[in-house]
Amino acid sequence: IVLLDADTGERISYWAELDAQAPEGDQLLMVHPAVSLPEGHRIVVALRSLKDADGNLIEGTEAFAAALDGTPEPLERARHFREILTLLNDAGVSPVEMYVAWDFTVASAESLSGRLLHARDVAYAGLAGAAPAFTITEQRDDTAAGVRVVDGTYEVPNFLTGDGAPGSTYLLGDDGLPEQSTTQPTYTAPFHCTLPLQAAQVRPTIVYGHGLLGDRFESDALAFAASAGLAGVCATDEIGMNADDVANLAGILSDLSRFPEQADRLQQGLLNQQFLGRLLNAADGFATSPAFQAADGRPLITIGETVFVGNSQGGILGGAAS
Repeated sequence: IVLLDADTGERISYWAELDAQAPEGDQLLMVHPAVSLPEGHRIVVALRSLKDADGNLIEGTEAFAAALDGTPEPLERARHFREILTLLNDAGVSPVEMYVAWDFTVASAESLSGRLLHARDVAYAGLAGAAPAFTITEQRDDTAAGVRVVDGTYEVPNFLTGDGAPGSTYLLGDDGLPEQSTTQPTYTAPFHCTLPLQAAQVRPTIVYGHGLLGDRFESDALAFAASAGLAGVCATDEIGMNADDVANLAGILSDLSRFPEQADRLQQGLLNQQFLGRLLNAADGFATSPAFQAADGRPLITIGETVFVGNSQGGILGGAAS
């Protein structure tokens, strides 16, 4: 097995194994890079001199031979495969006893996160250092548990089509980057917070990321921390992968050309989570509202003491949201 960085001509270390969980005789050969593949680099993979369980050489596939000859593959595809063999030969990997070879390009940071980072920069520039606008819709004190539950909404620049509901995608400019909607410039995101009733004493507030296809109310599982006076917790829906998306996701599974409906909405959701953190961290955010203050006017949250906690899906998305 050879993993070759075509950009540098260097081999990449790896380890390989047969799938131990599959039935004998029906096992996949799994090749694992032992280092992170460099972003944006072209990687060539080659399998040669493969032997079966009896030690006999495994002949190359007819499909690969046909690809090299261009029959019935287009000639440009054949030229591509021959280029791969030339790259391998130049690196000292002989095409003799070659079983199969192929190449792929590793995604770059720009291709993976460029759109979201652009949307983030535009969104924060629009704040001009201030906190997002928010509205309190309900406040309820549970004195027995020692907590206050606050629900409401806040405004986030909307980079999606329509009102950002399931099925929407990014609005893209001529440069391929997201643009803020002019017809629906903000996305109204809901929030759900559970706070200790006592004024904060350098106490963190958790921004919570819910599990697979859940919603913001899953954060109630951490209400015990608020009841004990250890931490407050606030959450919003991770749109793109929350309960409201289930029906649309089922449609995407039957037509993967619609995948941007999930990915783009999910990225808007990450921006929504960041703005929730902003409301908790900014002096002119939640702390200015009586709903987030004790009876004496002192805040129930500590500005700047926000942490992210995610469950399952929320933990996976947390790295991007943070």
